[in-house]
Amino acid sequence: MNNTQTVLFDMDGTITEPRQQIQSDTMHVIECLSSKANIGIVTGSPIEYIEEQLKPALDNWDTSVLSKITFYPCNGTQKYIFQKEGYILTSSANMIDEVGDKNYQDILVKCLEFQQTIVQNYNLPYTGTFLQYRNSLLNWCPVGRDASDIERAAWINADNNFKIRDQFKELLSVFFKSSEIQATVALGGSTSFDIYPEGWDKTYVLRHVNQDTAWFLGDKCAEGGNDFELFKTLSRKNRAFSVVSPADTIIKVMNLMSDLVVVNA
Repeated sequence: MNNTQTVLFDMDGTITEPRQQIQSDTMHVIECLSSKANIGIVTGSPIEYIEEQLKPALDNWDTSVLSKITFYPCNGTQKYIFQKEGYILTSSANMIDEVGDKNYQDILVKCLEFQQTIVQNYNLPYTGTFLQYRNSLLNWCPVGRDASDIERAAWINADNNFKIRDQFKELLSVFFKSSEIQATVALGGSTSFDIYPEGWDKTYVLRHVNQDTAWFLGDKCAEGGNDFELFKTLSRKNRAFSVVSPADTIIKVMNLMSDLVVVNA
């Protein structure tokens, strides 16, 4: 069997519900998959969120499974591998170094300006930590990273009805172009934006794995979503799946495991 094959997963909406912990049925199917392929978790979230959301699995998977799983936080611009002492960082990129300090400060100012506009125009709950720098990307979450599930649900409902993020994604894109800032914005998860240097979308993870033997499953695969570029790239090789929930992921992984047997035959 050729273990150079890698199956890459988005996290929120793919192997977990947004900002929730992994469930036992998903844990089981990923554990089974690890006997056939290497596994990568590629997400816009930082390592702390991965460890929090995968805690039930990390507490129960043995080292033979963990050694097959690599974490790629912040769109794959960071890489964590498992060793005896746990997951350790082996590579990282820096957004400020890439776009320049002045451009980065200008991005912050524009996000804060747009944050004020949203607060003034939409009667929704707002919490705290609206901007979170993750070394290789900036996450802007208008409802706030500290929002409860109820507060997040209110924001998601308003966003679905009024397309708030779509509006401000377009405004940010126009700002980057007019300011000649080499940055990109994508919708991250259910409540936020991921802002990063051009080319630092999730295809960055392909610098770590061989795209000719990589598969990908994600839920934000439509244009503008933060899975779109990686999905599009691997779709050309018929190696990408768009999912709608962790339950859908389980079904597609079960089918994929049969395909992997064919590929490795």
